[in-house]
Amino acid sequence: MHRKVLSLLFVIFMSLVMTGLSPLYAQRTKRMRIAVLELTPLKVRPELATGVTDLLITELVNCGEFDVLERTQVLQVLNEQGFQQTGVTDTSAAVEAGRMLNADMVMIGTLQQFDQSLVINVRLVEVSSAKILFADREVADNNDKLIDASSLLIDSITARVTGRAVNRKTPQRAQPKAEKVPDDQLPVRVFHANKSKSAQGQSSGRNEKEDKKEQETPESGTRKRARDGFDELDRETR
Repeated sequence: MHRKVLSLLFVIFMSLVMTGLSPLYAQRTKRMRIAVLELTPLKVRPELATGVTDLLITELVNCGEFDVLERTQVLQVLNEQGFQQTGVTDTSAAVEAGRMLNADMVMIGTLQQFDQSLVINVRLVEVSSAKILFADREVADNNDKLIDASSLLIDSITARVTGRAVNRKTPQRAQPKAEKVPDDQLPVRVFHANKSKSAQGQSSGRNEKEDKKEQETPESGTRKRARDGFDELDRETR
């Protein structure tokens, strides 16, 4: 009898525990619907703030933890409702926009320049409670660092919302394959053997003797004929 009572109490206790934890579990496992409103530009060009807003949306999609509304969809719905999303920095306006978009959370923020650095400030507002769940910022040294800053910021926000770190898979780029060159198209290098100094000396001496012989032979014959002619003329005059 005592064991039956304990078993019954245990079953009732576990039922109460599971009933109390079920909303929390559902909240943890549900992919939350999030909308990102355009960042408010402070001392920067509006086009740059729009570009960083797109970067944040892209990083939220890539982390795979949220149902992210497309920027064009957000603009279309808010424009139809006559809502001006540019410059939204307060919680009440974010909650109003979130209700129009049927979103669980709304991200608002600013892009501000300090000297050469750019600071991305964002706040995550829960629509149902109208509370700021998280606020964070990331600093970029220049415009080229905005992509990395946006990625780090979204990783930080996602980890705080889900309670676990974001593991991003870096895509592996295919290595280019080396093309095989046909043998008949390979470059050909011709090497000339260098003669030794002694061989060069002998060859040079032989060439000089041959040239001298070729030059002296016709010259010696001409001189001999000339000498014979002078001797004959001398005899006749005598």
